[in-house]
Amino acid sequence: MRTPLLLLVLVAVSGPSLTAQGQLISPGELSRAHRDLEGIRNCTQCHRLGQRGIDAVRCLDCHTPLQQRLDAGTGYHATVADQPCSDCHKEHFGREFDLVRFDTDTFDHERTGFALTGAHVTTDCQSCHTPDFITDPDVRRFKGEHDALDRTYLGLTTRCQTCHAAEDPHVGQFADASCETCHRTDEWDGAARFTHDDTAFPLTGQHRSLDCATCHDTATDPDGSRFVRYAGLTFAQCSSCHTDPHAGAFGATCSRCHSTQGWSQLVALDRSSFDHAATGFPLIGAHATLDCSSCHATPARADGRIRLTFIAATRDHTYPRLQVEDCLSCHVDQHAGTFRDRPEGAVCGNCHTQDGWRPVTFGIARHNATTDFPLTGSHLATPCASCHRTEDGGFRFEIDTSTCATCHRDDNPHGLQFADADGHTACADCHGTDGWTLAAAAFDHDQTGFPLTGAHATTACADCHRTAAPDSTLVDTYRGLSTDCATCHAADAPHQGQFADDDGHTACSACHGTTSFRIAAFDHAQTRFPLVGAHESVACQQCHPTETAPDGASFVRYVPLGTNCIDCHGEG
Repeated sequence: MRTPLLLLVLVAVSGPSLTAQGQLISPGELSRAHRDLEGIRNCTQCHRLGQRGIDAVRCLDCHTPLQQRLDAGTGYHATVADQPCSDCHKEHFGREFDLVRFDTDTFDHERTGFALTGAHVTTDCQSCHTPDFITDPDVRRFKGEHDALDRTYLGLTTRCQTCHAAEDPHVGQFADASCETCHRTDEWDGAARFTHDDTAFPLTGQHRSLDCATCHDTATDPDGSRFVRYAGLTFAQCSSCHTDPHAGAFGATCSRCHSTQGWSQLVALDRSSFDHAATGFPLIGAHATLDCSSCHATPARADGRIRLTFIAATRDHTYPRLQVEDCLSCHVDQHAGTFRDRPEGAVCGNCHTQDGWRPVTFGIARHNATTDFPLTGSHLATPCASCHRTEDGGFRFEIDTSTCATCHRDDNPHGLQFADADGHTACADCHGTDGWTLAAAAFDHDQTGFPLTGAHATTACADCHRTAAPDSTLVDTYRGLSTDCATCHAADAPHQGQFADDDGHTACSACHGTTSFRIAAFDHAQTRFPLVGAHESVACQQCHPTETAPDGASFVRYVPLGTNCIDCHGEG
């Protein structure tokens, strides 16, 4: 059995103390970190007898934080676990010798599990590997016990806050988040990696184009530090940021009507839940059944019935607001301003309701009470449009005159026969509103200078007053008619002009009356041949024969006849 070299040396050396003896055989003084192991009795704390170099297992018996990292397979040492510790860490070179010696320029930091990128590449190692940034409690304990906190690269985390806590501009708002969520190592300003979509409030619509400061204002920390507030903002409702222009009239859920595409760009409304009355214009009557686009579609409707005007600032809105003061703000005045000067003004509600333009509330009672033309007779049943409709389809209610001719000019059968010097016809002198024919039946024909007697009293007016116009149409003529019998009876005159005077006038009344054409008792004594003797009983036709006129008509010859006996009895 071989005797260990160390024991042989101890036996051979005599005189000096054990410490001095250890120093004689030691390769050199230990570093400050291992100075407690100085002395021959402590050699086996690190060295195994009969084995050259350092026993890595024994290093890890003391360096327990490092053992934990190796067990976890993390950090740089895990990548060189198969190498002896002494390959990198040298001892016995004196108290001030640095046990951790490597080329920082060529060291591959990625092998530590934290690759250096961006500004970290040019950062001095000691800027990060400083005792203040060591957070691992085991490392702090172990290195602290050996007064080596300033001579280790262990104990740091990869969290940015480890090194940048003092320069945190967010004063702890993101204490539980990694700075890398928003920032890059080559560009701290601008939050290049940040996306609002990963937050509890993804940006949509016009929110995406807003400047951050619009929502994230600058606040003051209790210690006086100024910072931009990103966390802890209230955003559950739009009203958290936006002032409600409706003063709560539509509730707190703005998204029922609005979208982030633009405040004025509304979503489709649920009419069953939208309270239009909250706009100041409740929808009632016919308005309640209108589609929204009837009033709010662009461009604004403008035609003969509806003319809408939008408030200029809302013209690009989904539902542009109307300038509404009264009915005429939207509805074209079909009365052309007729009622504008009335004491109550052009108030459509005076006659119309929102249930519909018709029927109107202006009835007969109001017509009779408020106008200069009370309705009587047939006028009571006459539709308003018969008098108030204009040729272009509109309505006229301001009528300058109220004479019959104002409305009945086109159906006046008399023309200007009864017009005065001003062209005015007093229809009411003969007619009433109960009917055209009622007044005519009671007309006093005696006032005309031609009293109706006999059969004339029962003769229809048209038999005498309906005449043929130059264009052969029949017209009713009342003025300028002759009172001669022949005027009406020319067509049925039986005498073929035998009794006409030099002017062609026949005095029918000399023989006939109005009761009948037949002569009941003709006084022959009034002729040139009075009837005496046997002549009194002779039938008229014995002396007055029937002849045929040139036009083929038969007539009785009365004149001229001879009065000599021979003219009737001949010579025999």
